[in-house]
Amino acid sequence: MPRPNKKRHPVKLVREAIGLSQKEFAAVVGHSKDTIQAIEIGRHNPSLALAEKIFVQTGAIPKTLRKVDTIPLDIEGEPYTRDSYQRWTTTINSRSARLAGRERGAIKYLNWLVATLQYAALRAGKLFAVQYQLDRHVAELVREFGLKRNIAGLLRDRPHTRFGWLQMFDWRPGEPSRLMRRYVVRGEKGLSFGQQEIFGFSRAHRDRRAAISARTKLQSGTERPCGLAGRQTTTTLNVKLRSKRSPRHRVRRKRHTRCPRHL
Repeated sequence: MPRPNKKRHPVKLVREAIGLSQKEFAAVVGHSKDTIQAIEIGRHNPSLALAEKIFVQTGAIPKTLRKVDTIPLDIEGEPYTRDSYQRWTTTINSRSARLAGRERGAIKYLNWLVATLQYAALRAGKLFAVQYQLDRHVAELVREFGLKRNIAGLLRDRPHTRFGWLQMFDWRPGEPSRLMRRYVVRGEKGLSFGQQEIFGFSRAHRDRRAAISARTKLQSGTERPCGLAGRQTTTTLNVKLRSKRSPRHRVRRKRHTRCPRHL
């Protein structure tokens, strides 16, 4: 019979210091109870993504959460305790006036960072791919932290914003356009959404576009012997207007409008 492992996982030490059950801790970090239980009994170590999720909720350093034989540390480099959790939550979740300027600065920095990323993607010709990935990750964050109701409340509180929470990209498999990209338009009544068709047309729309293209080619399909388009058209009109002249004159007229050999 194998001996029980006396070493306790650092994730378990953090959970016990906070005073939460496995189910409650799993809800806080956004994972299932089975995942937390498998980590605590040593079945597998947490990924870097999970360790970072635990960090943003508890303040425990991610590097100290991934191995069984390590002691979890707080942001000051001390062993993680209940006091570490209280200091972390007080600093991060405080809504006092003293931190208002700092929070506004963090929001401005994130706005600048996202805008810089998109301009860099535009310069590299990858704006669509970057926007799609950003939209997908933002939607994942909204679902993970339950922010949809809060976002809808903020949009209602703004006097010139009359649309709800919608993702930038929307798939519509059964409609003429299968992928739509939304963008914000400022009008007389405030902000509203515009839509851009990215990919896919209905069969009727494709047939209509093909017919227009074929009609355009048919109208401009006259073969010209040279690049002097204006001169060629003028000569043809003159020949038609002077149709009462002799055939010899028409032949001589056409002969004079031929393209030079050096062209």
